[in-house]
Amino acid sequence: MHNILPSLLDRFLKEDIQSLAFDSLKDSVRRDLQSLLNTRTLDSLEKQVSDFDEVVTSTVNYGTKDYSGMANGKVSMADVADMVYQSILDFEPRIIPESLQVVPSSSSGDPTQGLDKLTKEELGNIMKKGSFDFVVRGAICSDPTPLEFQFKTALNVADGDFKLT
Repeated sequence: MHNILPSLLDRFLKEDIQSLAFDSLKDSVRRDLQSLLNTRTLDSLEKQVSDFDEVVTSTVNYGTKDYSGMANGKVSMADVADMVYQSILDFEPRIIPESLQVVPSSSSGDPTQGLDKLTKEELGNIMKKGSFDFVVRGAICSDPTPLEFQFKTALNVADGDFKLT
């Protein structure tokens, strides 16, 4: 296992960059994941860049798809969970890939069903609550042992913003 160097932002903000306490490391990863999930990719250029595999996972395409206004679309929670999972794998190297899980919360309805297929009552419950809820869990690479984490994640269905707690 490698000793993890704090993120560039943490190195700028902290005087002691030799190591981060476990709680600080977890907070740093949560902050960086929230930033990742609230940054939008180059969806408008998707067809132009799809021929270049390196561009899809490069910092040029850092972020996630724009899901603002998704209540009118055919996207499912499973689709969003898959997108979140792939974005984290592509852009957060501190997380051990084999440990990563992004699981839609059962309180948000059937995760495989598109919003357009929900009953009026189910859609009303989601809209009343205002979010799709997920759990993001995994392990952060650290010495002497990996640091497990679990973040509650809410995607606001109106504006497409993610909040991790």
